[in-house]
Amino acid sequence: MSASLVIDVVKSYPGFTLKAKAEFRPGVTALFGPSGAGKTTLLNLISGVERPDEGAIAFGGETFFHSIRKINRPPEARRVGYVFQDDALFPHMTVEKNLSFGARKNRQLHSRLVAMFDLEKLLDRYPANLSGGEKKRVAIARALLSEPDILLLDEPLANIDARRREAFFPYLDTLRKEIAMPVIYVSHQVDDVIRLADDLAFIRDGGIISHGPLADVYGEAGFQLTLGRAGRGTLLEAEVSGVAGGIATLDFGGGQLLSADERLRPGQKIRIRLLAKDVAVALHRPKDLSILNILPCRIEEIDKNFYQHVDLVLAVEMKAGAKTLIHAEITQRSATQLKLKKGMSIYALIKALAIISPAL
Repeated sequence: MSASLVIDVVKSYPGFTLKAKAEFRPGVTALFGPSGAGKTTLLNLISGVERPDEGAIAFGGETFFHSIRKINRPPEARRVGYVFQDDALFPHMTVEKNLSFGARKNRQLHSRLVAMFDLEKLLDRYPANLSGGEKKRVAIARALLSEPDILLLDEPLANIDARRREAFFPYLDTLRKEIAMPVIYVSHQVDDVIRLADDLAFIRDGGIISHGPLADVYGEAGFQLTLGRAGRGTLLEAEVSGVAGGIATLDFGGGQLLSADERLRPGQKIRIRLLAKDVAVALHRPKDLSILNILPCRIEEIDKNFYQHVDLVLAVEMKAGAKTLIHAEITQRSATQLKLKKGMSIYALIKALAIISPAL
């Protein structure tokens, strides 16, 4: 089992200060935040490309940096693989020679990574003859050939068009499943985060605001505000227990949902995102309705949002006393007509067509 990466650092520039404290466990942590929040700066400090003003960085029992103890290990001594936004491939070298540069001459690992990232047909090409997605695959494989203990990915899907981005996801998903080390994945694309991350670190204005399991941080009010009106909602882990008549049954935390996502197959473990704008509410269980998902719930929170609509946090009643929170957004007029109040028992209504998995 790989160790965790622990950081507690401060780095100041004119007009900006990064103060970051976190523990990154093995698995993929998405470092998510707006431009200028400090994402790349944090990767540079971890890798040793830049030096913190104060604080400490440690991996397992090894100290990379400690300002008081005057420890600052150089990048080459940290065993950190770093894939930059611009790939940093050597233009005068073939793919094979790029892979060999800095590698530890492990032929078994070389063969495994060439197969994992589908590079066999690219080995004799030069970077100028590669697509954006192919360059990213080479860059990640090269970083892994150095046999790092930690992998840093700085927006690996930036500047790749939608079609090639979609084709690239299976490689990253394979990486997530097979590489047992802390992987920090910088992104400001929510769908990328949902598809790949185990944990989520939300960074804003130079500080890590929240850090923990993906679904937990995703549901927090501060993170929801960053998603905008169209993106706010709930993230759920579910398993497909059956498919019949084009409708999949999804089991989640003691409850069930029905989805019309045609890609789903029995036994799949998936993430689903319920957008707040797709969740309606009713005071009584409706009859003769086309909506397939009718969930008894209780209003945990009710607030007017920035758009003069009403945000609801609903606790869905499930088996064995378990509770799952889902977000809903309705108009102020609807909230007034229904006389909604905190603590009321109501029903959440969700169309099967609105339940899809972005992680397929």
